[in-house]
Amino acid sequence: MQGTVSPSRLTLFLQCRLKFYFRYVAQIAKPKTPALHVGSSVHGVLKAWNKARWRQQPLTLMQLHDAYAQAWADEEEPVTWAAGEEAAEKQTGWRLVETDFREANIPDSVKPDAVEIPVETDLAALACRC
Repeated sequence: MQGTVSPSRLTLFLQCRLKFYFRYVAQIAKPKTPALHVGSSVHGVLKAWNKARWRQQPLTLMQLHDAYAQAWADEEEPVTWAAGEEAAEKQTGWRLVETDFREANIPDSVKPDAVEIPVETDLAALACRC
């Protein structure tokens, strides 16, 4: 198991310990869906955008597009695409990003309240003694 715990890991543990075991202890992976890949790529560019705003170094639309292309290319798990599906889904994801930036109307000068950072604690003291 990894040394980190995410909110989604904790939620899965609380929802179904067997599913948690299969995913994180036995490491039985299910294939990544095309929709999950699109969502991960969009999340990647939003993360880059917020981090740049946090540093007060806003990104241009071209830099955002490059961040999206990089996030799209960074496939940890292979995705099985139907014929012609990948290009269409990639374009759909980019349109989501473009629409979000165009309609969000968040000035570059507005610093985000927070960005994703790791948090550490000793979970041994919190272990259930059931």
